[in-house]
Amino acid sequence: MAILALCLLSHDQSQARAKGPFQVEAKAMQEVSHSGAVGELRLDGLIADLWWRVRLINTDILEEEARAGVFDVLQPTYPLLALNLRARRDNLVSTIGVLEQRARSTSEAA
Repeated sequence: MAILALCLLSHDQSQARAKGPFQVEAKAMQEVSHSGAVGELRLDGLIADLWWRVRLINTDILEEEARAGVFDVLQPTYPLLALNLRARRDNLVSTIGVLEQRARSTSEAA
């Protein structure tokens, strides 16, 4: 898709010299608007990938807790690695929330 857009853009640039500079900008804007569905699919794929990573991190947290034999975050002997993984997981879940909100607003606008 991007290659097609570049080919069309370079073709229009050669014709734009005769027609004026605004022809190229109009064509570039059309290409961006047609790629909205592709961007929405990429966003859905990114969200799915991030949820997969959250599940992996949850598994890693459980394994680290089991290895240390400490499951309570408030315990002073709770594994530092598990704490770091929890923070990473929470950040990913927060990011996913923002991306899902963006995906909803994009699909509602369409």
